[in-house]
Amino acid sequence: MYQKIIDLEFYIYIILFLSATVFLNTHVVFSNRGRISFVPNITIIEQLSKYSNKPKNYRFIPEGYQTFGYGIYGYLKEETALLYYDFPMIDGKDCRFEFSFHSKNFSSVISQFGAPTSCLNSSNGRVVQLQSADPDFLAQNMNRDGFFFKSFNSSDWGVDYNHLLDISSDLHGEIAYFIAKHLQAKGLDNYVNRVSAALNFVQFIPYGVPSFDKDDFCYFGIAMPHESIAISYSDCDSKSILLAGILSYLIPEENIVLVLCEMDKVGHMVTGVSGLPYQGQLVTHANKQYLLLETTTPIPIDQQHDNKFTNTQVVDIKAA
Repeated sequence: MYQKIIDLEFYIYIILFLSATVFLNTHVVFSNRGRISFVPNITIIEQLSKYSNKPKNYRFIPEGYQTFGYGIYGYLKEETALLYYDFPMIDGKDCRFEFSFHSKNFSSVISQFGAPTSCLNSSNGRVVQLQSADPDFLAQNMNRDGFFFKSFNSSDWGVDYNHLLDISSDLHGEIAYFIAKHLQAKGLDNYVNRVSAALNFVQFIPYGVPSFDKDDFCYFGIAMPHESIAISYSDCDSKSILLAGILSYLIPEENIVLVLCEMDKVGHMVTGVSGLPYQGQLVTHANKQYLLLETTTPIPIDQQHDNKFTNTQVVDIKAA
């Protein structure tokens, strides 16, 4: 009897230990319908970002969080995060992308993006406002680390998306190489499948609006590509940046644009790709037509015809 009690206590201890481990590496989200979802990898991303000189709040509950049956998971081994992502690359068949981040490299990348709150501030990653009426002050303090200010016109200040593509190029190249190699092994490597596979990679990452602002820094509601992967959720502009970066290694760069727009009168971003044989909403830029691809939710590349984006504004891609 005594031995059975000891065995029972041992199993209870193991269950409690495992539960605590899961809890510490997740953030519990209670939806307004009482369902529970999990945003993974809080402990992982906090470890990876510990050397950054720009503090971030990764524990903010992301607005609109939802999963699509997939997520990015992993564990820490000292200062390295070992991660894996199962996603349906092509023909609905899952494949696994395995990779790693090191704290110092990760921190170095994310330290290169962020605007001082004396120049810019946001509310829940949605409403972003300039904080000064002095154009000289803004020009002096905002034109760095992925932001720019030229004038108070709405198109003359904001995020330098090409800066984000440049500093994330190693990650984009690694993902693109994996996609191309997998397609080649299956005899399916062509232009359309490369775009489709990259789109699937991005779309099946859980959705959530990041709001990482903390202390004296604002991040415009963007999860950088490294962060989208490490924390395992991302939103429209964050996913569109990630997709554009991956595609820049798979297809000609001039065939890719980022497109600022509105959807249902709310600010939005999508990725435009030319040379695709599918119907859908197009935007014309530099004598080319680009099919607008929704990145936030799993919509197959050949079923993007119901998109209704308004007030489109094209951003040229000049990735490193």
